[in-house]
Amino acid sequence: MEVIVFFGCLVLGFSLICGLIYMAELVLIYITKRCDEAMQGRAAKAQDIAQHSVTVEVD
Repeated sequence: MEVIVFFGCLVLGFSLICGLIYMAELVLIYITKRCDEAMQGRAAKAQDIAQHSVTVEVD
């Protein structure tokens, strides 16, 4: 009986650890995706500003 409880706890602990690792991976993927979207948005804004800016040369 003790062996069954031991292995049951072992399996439960392993599944909890795997679940936490999986959740951490999902959070990292979400953060990376949001950062990439923000960088693309900033690059698009910078390109839009560069296209509409006027350059003045001074002698």
